[in-house]
This record gives sequence, C-alpha cells and structure tokens, in this order.
Amino acid sequence: MSKKSPQLRFEGFTDDWEERKLGDFLKTPEKVKAHIQSKDDLMTLKLNLGGLESGSNRETLELGSTIYYKRKAGQFIYGKQNFFNGSMAIIPIDLDGKATSGDVPSLDVVGILSEYLYVYVSRGDYWKSKEAEASGTGSKRIHEKILQGFDIKVPSTQNEQTKIGSLFKQLDNTITIHQRKLDLLKEQKKGYLQK
Repeated sequence: MSKKSPQLRFEGFTDDWEERKLGDFLKTPEKVKAHIQSKDDLMTLKLNLGGLESGSNRETLELGSTIYYKRKAGQFIYGKQNFFNGSMAIIPIDLDGKATSGDVPSLDVVGILSEYLYVYVSRGDYWKSKEAEASGTGSKRIHEKILQGFDIKVPSTQNEQTKIGSLFKQLDNTITIHQRKLDLLKEQKKGYLQK
C-alpha cells in the first residue's frame, strides 16, 4: 500500500491517502437467481455513465433464455463488456430486487462510502484506460476478478470521503437541472422556428 496526498484538498484534511485495490472494497455477493415474469423485473445499465433504468430495452429479449440474478440497492453494478465505456452505477433503492444477467454483475460495497467509490471510478480517465485489461475472444470483458485488481486511492477518513462524494453529487444535480433547462429552451426555440 503506497501513500500519497492529492494537491487539492478540503480544509482540515492533511493525512495521506492510501493506494488500495477495488477488491478491498468490492466483494462478490452470493448469487441469487431471479424468476423473471416480465421485462419489469429487470433493469438496464446504460453506457457513458447514463445510470440505470427499470425494465429492459432489448426488444429481442426472450424470457427464460438467459439466467438472471437479483441485485440489491447500494451495490456497485457494471457491464463486463462495457466498463471501459462508462457502464457502471450504484443501484438505487427504487431498483432493489430487480435483476440483470451475469454479464452485468453487482458487487457489495464494504469499508468505503459508495458515493466516493463511484466518484473515483466514474472519472473518464479511469474507466477509459481499462480497455486494455479486458480479456476474451470476440467480445472482450472485464470480469469481477480483473475489476477487483484495479487501483483506487482512498482518503484515510470517511469524513473526507463524504465531503468528496457530496461535492460531486451536488455538482451532478446542478448539471441535471441546467441540462433540463437547456433542453426546454432548445424545444422552445425549435417551436418558434417552426412558426
């Protein structure tokens, strides 16, 4: 474990950060098979940090042809084939108990705040650099063991993790609000142009 301090810090924090492995914080849970009755029992993980949505966006889905596993709120979920395309999220409470296939595994987050872990691994320079780690022929994948071997730098206190996670959550919320306003203005402009 190497120690290092970032250049930019919140006031009052001076301790070194530790370089650890994701496997220190992401644990493989017991796999519980899900009995899928409809697409509503599933969730879809989007690319480019697009998050999760209830249901399946695959029109070709044949229920019963794939094995699905139940996922829990608070778990870190990612796409084996698309981790390096930003396919990752923390499962929200409203999707607790929904299912995904084995190619979209979820891992229990322990010993670290999930908000901090997500902020760290969702940086574009982090996940984009992991494509070389994918293995397999044809469609390459990042399996759980490979993911768990990736490095992460961690503040020594949960208070600093909380501040970092909160800052980025606030920034994301602000961006979302302004994005909605921008989308509405674009629609308004489009309507005026048509008239």
